[in-house]
Amino acid sequence: MGHLNGPQHPYWHYPAQHHPPHDPSLPTMRQMKLEFCTFSGGDPVEWLNKVEQFFEFYQIPEEKKLAIATMHLTERASDRWYMFRHEFPPTWLGLADLLMREFSCHNVLDYQAALARMSQTGSVEQYKEQFTRLSRRAPGFSQQVLLSCFLGGLKSEIRVDVKAQKPKSLYEACELAKIYEEREASQRNQNKSNSSGRPFSAIQTSQFSKATLAAGSSQAGRGQPSHIRPAMIQNLVAPNMGKLNNGNRRLSQAEYQERRARNQCFFCEELFRPGHNCRKGQLIVIEVVQDEADQPALTDNEGVEGATHEEEIPEPEIQLQILGEHNTSDTMQLKGVFNDKQVHVLIDTGASHNFIHPSLLKKFKAKIVDIKPLKVRLASGALMQTKGQVTVAMKLQQFTFLADFYILPISGCEVVLGASWLRTLGDITWNFETMKMQFYHEQVKYTLQGETKSQASIISCKSMTRLLKKEKEAVMVQLCPITTRNKTAETHPKIQQLLQQFVEVF
Repeated sequence: MGHLNGPQHPYWHYPAQHHPPHDPSLPTMRQMKLEFCTFSGGDPVEWLNKVEQFFEFYQIPEEKKLAIATMHLTERASDRWYMFRHEFPPTWLGLADLLMREFSCHNVLDYQAALARMSQTGSVEQYKEQFTRLSRRAPGFSQQVLLSCFLGGLKSEIRVDVKAQKPKSLYEACELAKIYEEREASQRNQNKSNSSGRPFSAIQTSQFSKATLAAGSSQAGRGQPSHIRPAMIQNLVAPNMGKLNNGNRRLSQAEYQERRARNQCFFCEELFRPGHNCRKGQLIVIEVVQDEADQPALTDNEGVEGATHEEEIPEPEIQLQILGEHNTSDTMQLKGVFNDKQVHVLIDTGASHNFIHPSLLKKFKAKIVDIKPLKVRLASGALMQTKGQVTVAMKLQQFTFLADFYILPISGCEVVLGASWLRTLGDITWNFETMKMQFYHEQVKYTLQGETKSQASIISCKSMTRLLKKEKEAVMVQLCPITTRNKTAETHPKIQQLLQQFVEVF
């Protein structure tokens, strides 16, 4: 078994509290008796947290922590400590390491992968409890990464709204998720009540507004001035459209902060309280009205057919240097680990996004987000489209991180890390001559060593067959014949004379 190298802050560590000055009228810490819980087995994280709090409260010296903790082990936990105590450091952290290995999954990557794949299936409160439980067992993630994981796992109907508010902390994101969850529940109940009755006034108003808009547009098409203005439409429609409000108005960040400070509802002008429902909805109609002098004259054919000529705008394309020369001055190749398997990673400063090959996700249960495909133009000139987006954890040598990847069947490598990942690293020192990259993450220095040269090697026929079956757009193979040259040694003249003389014998 491996030993714990004495981390300063293990992930079961309870953060230190800053207590106010002690009141002489209250009992001292020595006079207060706190119960020291026993541990017999099961998930040890909760017990380790309690013990850390006990040690901090009574200011137990480090050399006495092990003796106090082992006296409170019972049943299976006591047996495991007695059996394996000589294989771990005789310290409190050594005991904690043993308990985590025996009664819990001590592989941090497993917890990190589960946290990245987690998605909301029940309520926001249930999702928050599950997320909190996993995050306590997945150290190494910064608060920004935890926030990204939490937002990515929310249900689609509330995830977009929460992201639009740009929460700066995980707690703020949880509050917003609960608010939008209440809004969605209120809208579902409102839709049920509307479907059971007959909202005559709302339907009549909607038909009137459509007829009015149609009449105004037909008059404008005949060259007559339109008397329908945005203010008139809003005054006619808004008073009777409370039941049709969908709450889709987006607040700016400043408006959101101001309403939150005043404890005001995000969707109406009333104060927000538990169980609050917005009473009045609103429908805002915005119509772009062109001045009469600026309106182009329509021909009869255009007026009848209503033909419109739209300028075709080319879709944006992402440039990617795959299938070009990998060892360029702005790329670096290295090996990484994904799902406990070694993968070929290309760090490309010319790529704006991150990409992952779909073959890596076949045996990996990840939540794939179905988004609008992006067009990617490779260095070879080929044009490809992405097939969704996924958030996964990956390890590059000693650095573990979580990032968003577009799914793309790229050739020549399995993972591409672009500018979207490089921006999260801050200041980077990069030597392209030695292919060495250095940066600081959470005050820890990391060094990534890339591959400097790609050397050709001789392979067998079986290996060549496997290579040709892989998904490659181009393969360069050089077959060289193997020839042997028989070098004859020079024969002494006297021996040569004897051989010629007795040629029948030899």
